[in-house]
Amino acid sequence: MNDDISSSNPAGAVTLDPLTGAGADTDSDGVIDPTRVSLVVPSGATTNVVDGNDDVTSVTVPGEGTWNVDEVTGSITFTPLAGFTDDPTPIDYNIADNDGNVSATPATVTVDYVPVAVNDESLGNTVASDVTLNVLGNDTEGDAVVANTFVFGSTANPLPAGAVVSGTPGASDYQLTVAGEGVWSYDGSGSLTFDPEAGFTTDPTVIGYTVSDAEGNATSAIVTVTYGELPPVANDNTDVTLNTTTQPSAPLQILTDDLLSDGVTPASPTNTTLDLDPSTAGVQDVLVVAGEGTWNYNDSTGELVFTQKRYQADLHLISQQIQRL
Repeated sequence: MNDDISSSNPAGAVTLDPLTGAGADTDSDGVIDPTRVSLVVPSGATTNVVDGNDDVTSVTVPGEGTWNVDEVTGSITFTPLAGFTDDPTPIDYNIADNDGNVSATPATVTVDYVPVAVNDESLGNTVASDVTLNVLGNDTEGDAVVANTFVFGSTANPLPAGAVVSGTPGASDYQLTVAGEGVWSYDGSGSLTFDPEAGFTTDPTVIGYTVSDAEGNATSAIVTVTYGELPPVANDNTDVTLNTTTQPSAPLQILTDDLLSDGVTPASPTNTTLDLDPSTAGVQDVLVVAGEGTWNYNDSTGELVFTQKRYQADLHLISQQIQRL
């Protein structure tokens, strides 16, 4: 007799035929009788069914499911209980030949299910806050996954361009750094945290991960994190030193008191765009006010300069809009 294994099965009933195919059971001096396959009742099993030959043809294992023998073909089927997706405890069986001789030692049937990773998401988080997800907590539709097999990326969802992986895969020091966005950290037991870098106020790139079960069957999914994005904070600016001549004003650092949407990171020419005329399509860094003069914004230095056309006691107010690059 030979042991039998059915590998990489999706969730559901699995049937093996120990009498056919490669590794089929044989008899040295006769023919195997397919009607004489008998299960060995494991400890704790219930609802055992015995046929007229005293062969056990059905065994129920609490918390797992039921093993059944086809009394015509000799095939063995495992049917899991609803909600049971792990690999069942292997079961032994005996066979008899056409002379009624029963096998001296039993063979073992093993059923292996594949794990199924499910996509994870955390949406509408507070800008600039860390976000933690238990990414393995919902990977329960197949065989149990092993937390320390976690790796960033997958064939379907490779790592973002330029991303750097550090630490030991599956361990608590395992990290993925995405330049310009932040750091993903795995805790070694199934939880993943995204820590945005200072000034990053939008949604990070979706990342993939791969995890395996104890038999090495791999599965993958993606992780999505979004933030409830807010507009940046622009504050009014006043320059009381303007001349009443036609010479340009002293440069005004227009962004010095403005903040990004996280309410903490200062706005600067490298992380913002300033538009002098939001009512016009595109980004305007020059604004001509009829009868007054011209406003010029330098997007390299963040300086705003006003050049008067002529003396004017009251300057026309302009609006400014800062948006995230």
